[in-house]
Amino acid sequence: MTRHQTRFDRIPQDPDTAETAEWIEALESLTHHDGPERAHFVMIAVLDPARRLGVTTRGLPYSA
Repeated sequence: MTRHQTRFDRIPQDPDTAETAEWIEALESLTHHDGPERAHFVMIAVLDPARRLGVTTRGLPYSA
């Protein structure tokens, strides 16, 4: 699968570009194999645990 460049590819302060690329590739694969509805479900499902872990979602677009 060819990965499309995203705005995150251009963030010079990314301390682990390989890990970021893996997350993006996983999302692309999920969308390709199971559809955008499944990818949407997973993204929403991850938000609650992220908030509980103290990961700020401030400034992120959110529309369920």
